[in-house]
Amino acid sequence: MYGRNQLRPRNAEFARIIKLMNKAKIIIPLILVLILGIFPVEINLYTAGQCVGDVVSCPSGVTQLDAYATMIKMQPWRSELWLMAGKTAFEMGEWTQAEEFLTIAEEKGVLDRQGKQMLAEVYLNIGDIDTGIEQMLMLMQRGQLPAQDYRELYAMLLDQFRVVEAEEVALTWVEEEPRSADAQLFLGLVQLTRDHFSAIKNLEIATALEPELQGFVRDLDLVIVQAHLLDDGAYQQLLIGRELSNQGYPLYAEILVAQAVKMNDQYAEAWAMLGELQQQNGRGDGLAALETAVQLAPESTLVQSLMAVYWQRQGDPTQAMDYYEQLSTRQPEEFRWQVELAKATADAGDIPAGYELILDVRDTFSDEIEVWIETANFCAAYGMDVGTAGLDSAREALSRDQDNVDALTAMGNVFFALSDFDSAQRYYDRGINEEPQNAMLHFMLGRVYLEKENTTLAIYHLELAQALSPSYSTLFAQIERTLEALAP
Repeated sequence: MYGRNQLRPRNAEFARIIKLMNKAKIIIPLILVLILGIFPVEINLYTAGQCVGDVVSCPSGVTQLDAYATMIKMQPWRSELWLMAGKTAFEMGEWTQAEEFLTIAEEKGVLDRQGKQMLAEVYLNIGDIDTGIEQMLMLMQRGQLPAQDYRELYAMLLDQFRVVEAEEVALTWVEEEPRSADAQLFLGLVQLTRDHFSAIKNLEIATALEPELQGFVRDLDLVIVQAHLLDDGAYQQLLIGRELSNQGYPLYAEILVAQAVKMNDQYAEAWAMLGELQQQNGRGDGLAALETAVQLAPESTLVQSLMAVYWQRQGDPTQAMDYYEQLSTRQPEEFRWQVELAKATADAGDIPAGYELILDVRDTFSDEIEVWIETANFCAAYGMDVGTAGLDSAREALSRDQDNVDALTAMGNVFFALSDFDSAQRYYDRGINEEPQNAMLHFMLGRVYLEKENTTLAIYHLELAQALSPSYSTLFAQIERTLEALAP
């Protein structure tokens, strides 16, 4: 009795436990499902956090930028994530995403100094130059632009002819780095657009910091003094612009000459020079400006010579011949027009007639070393009596000046045309020793190495020649074609 009564409650308790356990078989999976469904954010967020903290922790196929995107999607209220994502995208070179994240970070007021600098660079990388410039100007005005960025900002402003702002950048750059020769040089150059004598003062500071500039500044100073002998602003800008072009500063030259045209729109020589400089700086072919010059002064020597050069560059020697014939007729004492006429005649297809012209020039102006050099080069270029008239002319030039770089080049050209590549190399090497930055010599030496099947040295000299050549020149185009032919 006792045992049976005691057992019943225990059996009931056991049955209740079993019943609860059976329910648990259903409930526990449901709980797991609910947990996984309600709280996936914490799991994904944890994984993303691990990834952004250490790239090694990123799941396969997931980048740190992907992880930041996940975190932003789950916690968009965390403003700092936009900045961190933007910096990560910047470091990965993902410019479009970097712009998106950094711009939102700016809107949220969390874009720090480094982020602002990155955003400016992002705009430049996606091709939004104007916005990039504005961002950099803003950084400069706040004293937040890195010193190494002044040069880039200055160059971009100058390229857009934003001269006033370029001068402001140069002034700030000089304040930041007063011992920088480049800063003083660029300040002086941009000041030439409005105040020649103030410009010279800064350029003289640049020469004190960089003695190699002394010759350039001295020559420029002389031209400025000469320009101010006449109280004519357009003439002054043109004369100084031409000197800057001759000294290898075509962009500054274009700005000054454009100012000359603005001061006097009837100034034919300024229009002609502007067309030439537009070609040099890659701002179109300059034909409109040159045609304006011809309309204003069709017999101007400068206008006709620059028109001739234009047609030569366009590969139309026949039109160039017309201008050189006019120049030769009007100035028979100037052998250069006759030399150019001979070359244009040959380029137009009549090589024998061009050869006769160059021999006439040589006989008439035999006292001029340049004429002997031009004759040697003509023979080498057009294959006319290379071993006789060509070689004799090169020897005559070198007998007058054995270190003359143009004469050394001409002798090298003659030997190259004769397929004597060892001798050609010897003369080209001598020329490079005299002028290490001579683009033509490096180009010809590159061709020598091609003939010798030394492709490595050939490419080295060809690429160096290209770097030393103006992009508008026919030499640059020749080098480009040669390098393209070598590309695998």
